[in-house]
Amino acid sequence: MRSLAACLMTLLLVTAEVQAEDRPFDPARLSRAEIRFLQAALSFADVYDGMLDGEWGGMSRRALEQALGCAPPCRLTASDVESFLSDAGQRLAASGWQVVYLPALEGSLLVPGDSATGEAIAIGPNFTQTHAAPEVAIYAARGPVEAAVAVGDTIRRNALPNRNSYFPAPKPRLRVWSAYAPFHAIFGDGDFRLGVFYLRSDLRDGAWSSVLVAAPADRINVLRTVANSISAGRGEPLLYPVPPAVASVRPPLFPETAGADDPRLSDAERGNTDDHARVVPSDLPDPEPASAGASLLAEFERILMPLSLRGP
Repeated sequence: MRSLAACLMTLLLVTAEVQAEDRPFDPARLSRAEIRFLQAALSFADVYDGMLDGEWGGMSRRALEQALGCAPPCRLTASDVESFLSDAGQRLAASGWQVVYLPALEGSLLVPGDSATGEAIAIGPNFTQTHAAPEVAIYAARGPVEAAVAVGDTIRRNALPNRNSYFPAPKPRLRVWSAYAPFHAIFGDGDFRLGVFYLRSDLRDGAWSSVLVAAPADRINVLRTVANSISAGRGEPLLYPVPPAVASVRPPLFPETAGADDPRLSDAERGNTDDHARVVPSDLPDPEPASAGASLLAEFERILMPLSLRGP
């Protein structure tokens, strides 16, 4: 009898474990911080282009379904989502992505680990490179809006034709420019490398906080993730599902997208512009990448440095 009872108990426990693994995914069980991490992971996976706001909605749900390859009618299980989060947590931790607060801007944004340049953001018209990594470069300025307008107008003038770049109407407290453009056309460089640029300027406490994000065209998912993480004040840190492990060798974090021809980029939805952001490619072929084998970080440094020297 005891043996039979033990077998029944084991069977019940196994059944309970199986049922737990197969239970439907319920986003209501997640905290805002957990949803924000999930949104960041989906954005890096190139299936989500919304704000990292911790709010669960249709965009987040559709992106998760796409990431997990779940076709409608889709039934997501908790174990599927937990597995995705665990894998994403390990990959993001390997590159040390985290939200940082920039006191000079009175704002926060998501940046890769070990990317800080150590340069102080000066109050005035010039941009300073604050973070640099192989997949993204970030510049910032705190001062008159004319400095951002000058750079934004340059991006607008050199945006590639037949591309659905986005230049929303100015608002009293917000300016946004976002476009595909060749680096050499904007910064006078001889190379021809297609990039994507996002420049946002917010009026905070009487001065304008401006952030310029630049990335290669095939890293638009990284640019969007950083752009959609920009917020006023001290942002909440990115809450990892598992303690970040220090990796001796950093594995590739982001799969290359199809660049300008990626069909998933054809219908950008709401982004971090307080109304509607579009950084949408057309069917134009990308130019051949320049400086084969050159360090992308070195190219960003060489190409973008004139921003620090140019006044409004």
